[in-house]
Amino acid sequence: MRNTNPRGFTLIELLVVIAIIAILAAILFPVFAKVREKARQTSCLSNEKQLGLGLMQYAQDNNETEPMPSNGNSPQWWACGWASAIYPYVKSTGVFKCPDDGTSATAPYVPVSYAFNLNLVGTYGWDSGMLSVQKAPASTVALCEITGVTAVVTSEATGPAATPYQNTQDFSATTNGNNLTFGYNASAPANNPMLETGELGNPAVTSAEGKGTVAPAYPGYDPANPQGRHTQGSNFIMADGHAKWLKPAAVSPGNVPNTSNCAQNGSGCGSKSPANNAASTDVLGQYGFAATFSPL
Repeated sequence: MRNTNPRGFTLIELLVVIAIIAILAAILFPVFAKVREKARQTSCLSNEKQLGLGLMQYAQDNNETEPMPSNGNSPQWWACGWASAIYPYVKSTGVFKCPDDGTSATAPYVPVSYAFNLNLVGTYGWDSGMLSVQKAPASTVALCEITGVTAVVTSEATGPAATPYQNTQDFSATTNGNNLTFGYNASAPANNPMLETGELGNPAVTSAEGKGTVAPAYPGYDPANPQGRHTQGSNFIMADGHAKWLKPAAVSPGNVPNTSNCAQNGSGCGSKSPANNAASTDVLGQYGFAATFSPL
């Protein structure tokens, strides 16, 4: 005889199904988040690769020198405004922004998620800014990740004048991996551009403009243990134009030493700001570094 009263689910059965779905969601959602972040990291790396090619093309057209623009408020060797110098080679404002950079801007300004290595442009007159002086361009940082900077990358020279220069955010920035030479305001650090690399170096170098002053807008940020914007690391462009992801401890920040055996400290690094030097390219592997902000 046909059953005219089919049995439905019991409450226990429904709760078991819901519990299984909740467990699966708890397992899969973090995986989906990591996949999404990996896609953003790859997109950022692609942007950096295009910027790296732009830097190399600029150098070839300018007597093998790095971008050294002057925005009218700083010496040329600060290189602030480098983004507009290479814009004719990339012809896109979108490549200057990392997908994980929460900085907003109103046209004609756009976020610039990367800072140029000021050590490559003859900072303090130490080096010439020529490609020929770089001893290991494949291991020397050209661009690293930042947040909080906007610029008119199509023509930075026409942007608002900086008064005073150090407190403006109207031009693309430079850094030596310890300090940003642009936009830093000690009285209002919450408004400052920030490095998004994690605390670089081994041992890590902590500064007012590095990680830990202002919590960046990316998932998983831990102010007690900053690790970089992308899955415990950060993307970098090297001076030879290639882009790569590195952990903060694998990158040595600081000024250019005048000895070939500097291991990222003041001892034995010569007279150039001896308390704030990057590792020399000659000793990178010896001290566990894959890259450095020093071209020598």
